[in-house]
Amino acid sequence: VQLDAYTRQLSRDRSGLLPVQLLRVVGADQPEVEPFRFAEPTSAHPITRPFAGNPRSGLTTALIHRYVEVRLPEDSPVRAALEFSHGAPAVLEHDYGSGRVLLVTTALDDRWGNWALWPSFLPMMHELVEYAVSGRGTGHATVGQPISIALPQQAGVGQAVELRRPDGRTRT
Repeated sequence: VQLDAYTRQLSRDRSGLLPVQLLRVVGADQPEVEPFRFAEPTSAHPITRPFAGNPRSGLTTALIHRYVEVRLPEDSPVRAALEFSHGAPAVLEHDYGSGRVLLVTTALDDRWGNWALWPSFLPMMHELVEYAVSGRGTGHATVGQPISIALPQQAGVGQAVELRRPDGRTRT
């Protein structure tokens, strides 16, 4: 990731997908540098709830050697869903439209630590994906139930909207 390009393209002056600034990669693979660990999870957030009070999950024993340091703007709507034990964000979330954007600040393979090899990794990926796709709306719709979507203000009166059906056909 080119950190400055990410910040420019995706932050978009606090109106983008994830309005944060990626600063630098912190840590090293040198033996004299103490690895980072995840903070004890709490039940306060849906993605960490299954790990709260379960020290055998391996979440807090995974060793992280590198992560991306992130700066959140003042009064930021971005929240930390999981932190490292020293307080730096490990997983960030931001509501965007009717969905969610998540950022994991360390690698999801074994290049920056051993988390990908730990028993907590796959369950955490499951929780992250489930949380991300659950959105913030009313959840799943059933057949015949109306779907209501707020259009951006740029969509002015008189502009056509196209609906693409599951079978690929479109309707204006």
